[in-house]
Amino acid sequence: GTYDVEFFVTDGLHEVSKKIKITVFSDNIENNGDDASHKFSISSLVVENPQINSNEPLEVFVRIRNYGTADEKITLRLEIKDLGIRETKTFTVDEKSGKLKLFSIKIPEDSPSGSYVLEAKAFNRFWHSIRHTEFEII
Repeated sequence: GTYDVEFFVTDGLHEVSKKIKITVFSDNIENNGDDASHKFSISSLVVENPQINSNEPLEVFVRIRNYGTADEKITLRLEIKDLGIRETKTFTVDEKSGKLKLFSIKIPEDSPSGSYVLEAKAFNRFWHSIRHTEFEII
């Protein structure tokens, strides 16, 4: 669900508040009925610059961890649905290891200010993993 949250910070003399929306998603890995030796997940999703101007690139780091006992060919898709942006990379992650991928996503110049949800989905025919994070266009 989506929740409105208000933070209050004070230094004893001054008080400042900031209202934000927090969207909570399920990031569970789902098994499609195949052998668990193919299990992998998005272990981290980091936006380097969570507040950007439109027409600036959004720098995103995604780490995929392969917990399985087989090398996996994985497709990683990043999507900002509200802006109509989707980028995809396909690569192999060795068994019992991880891989870090960098995306530099061009944000259109005419993008309105506000908070946006970035979805990362890693998948193949055996498993998928989904993570979400937010960033703001100022």
